[in-house]
Amino acid sequence: MGSGHDTVAAELARRARAAGKEAQVVDVLALLPYGLGDGLRGFYQTAVRHCPWVYAGIYDFFLRPGTRPRPSGTPLARLASGRLLRLVRETRADVVVPVFHLAAQLTGHLRARGALRVPSAVVVVDFAVHRQWLHPGNDLHLCVTDEAADEVRSALGRPAEAPGP
Repeated sequence: MGSGHDTVAAELARRARAAGKEAQVVDVLALLPYGLGDGLRGFYQTAVRHCPWVYAGIYDFFLRPGTRPRPSGTPLARLASGRLLRLVRETRADVVVPVFHLAAQLTGHLRARGALRVPSAVVVVDFAVHRQWLHPGNDLHLCVTDEAADEVRSALGRPAEAPGP
């Protein structure tokens, strides 16, 4: 929702293209139906700019690391399933690389169900690995730090690497 995710996606695509590969950047919010993505982005921007305590409450409820159960982003993310799967088919993608936690929930869910047949490699752009980044269906998590990669491996028992920023 912020430009950090967009910047990372653009840089990954630039590097892939420089290596002679094809790359397409797709905003998972644009894949949501009924204008939900625009609504979420607008709400996020308003909360961060004008009501930061609202965002703090949402972060605490949904994202803050800890042991108590948290709601999952998977139900919302699943609304983008059909559009993502169609895009993967049409582009004949070899891999899907989420750089936003909602997209990581979507790809993990689809991989776990067997609907997404290409690997998903999540790039965790945050230093704090909150639970929305974590879905056991994803094939690999790439983290900024060794500590973050350790957290992912501990939480999921799945591969995680720390190539750095």
